[in-house]
Amino acid sequence: MPLPNPPAGDTRQQEEQYYEQHYIDKLDGVYEGSNAAYKGMTFPQIYQKLIASHPELSPGQLALVVIQLHAVAKLTNSIAEATGAAGTFPAKASQGVAQGFAKFTNPLDWLTSNSFWVRVGEVLVGLVLVGVGVTKLGANSQVIQAIPGVKTIRKFVK
Repeated sequence: MPLPNPPAGDTRQQEEQYYEQHYIDKLDGVYEGSNAAYKGMTFPQIYQKLIASHPELSPGQLALVVIQLHAVAKLTNSIAEATGAAGTFPAKASQGVAQGFAKFTNPLDWLTSNSFWVRVGEVLVGLVLVGVGVTKLGANSQVIQAIPGVKTIRKFVK
């Protein structure tokens, strides 16, 4: 999307000043990207360098390039900060997973753990409750009666 045009009748120098005044001077920070030609420069300095090296492009086009460069630099910094904020989570997580697997040296240890049998009981109770609910809801429904096992469940529910 192009930037708004400066007032009509302006010279190239007036256009450069217009874009610099309204857009470029508001860009903070220093470019720390991978382009060595601009590394360490402020965004207004980059704009001036582009104006000097690309007279074939309009000041508006060059201002848009600098604004987009600034946006990418800010986004990159935000991603780097977020990644740094995560810290050593991946390393700690992999250690925790390794410790968790180390507890199960014998593949059949899970059969003797209390939590396994509690979960098995919860699943069985859940299946029974779903079966009872379906049977009660569809007591008068031919569709529900056609489901295998509903007649058996109805005998116990009555």
